[in-house]
Amino acid sequence: MVPRASRQPEAEKTCSTKQSKYKNELSEETKKLIKKRRNMKEKCDTSQRQLRNISKEVSETIRTDVRKYNTKEINRVIDENKGIKALRKTTLEGQKNINRLTNRSGQLTTNKTEILNAVEKFYVELYTEKAGNAEKEKGLKGNEEQQVAR
Repeated sequence: MVPRASRQPEAEKTCSTKQSKYKNELSEETKKLIKKRRNMKEKCDTSQRQLRNISKEVSETIRTDVRKYNTKEINRVIDENKGIKALRKTTLEGQKNINRLTNRSGQLTTNKTEILNAVEKFYVELYTEKAGNAEKEKGLKGNEEQQVAR
């Protein structure tokens, strides 16, 4: 059996293909444990028990690091007298708000209503173009069918 390390291309060895969702939240100790686990996985001589134990340890340290980060963020927001919405922006993943947008005329807008209007115009134009193209295609198909019937 060929070792896992020799099967991977050189670029994949040096660059991780997975992006961690905890970017700045992990401590150096946790990062070292993750590297150790990665090295153990690449070697074929490690036992399943050792791999399982280090995986448990990694997941526990990740969990504690994320909890520490979240409590630190909560304390920071409380100290700055901000509300819960400010905290949600820093801890939640997912969709972000659009703060500024360049409209078709090239102007940079930061007003929420102007941003909404620009986005609405864009999608209205986009879908009317698609609807117009679909009607043209239907019209062409109808003409072809009429010519075949003659």
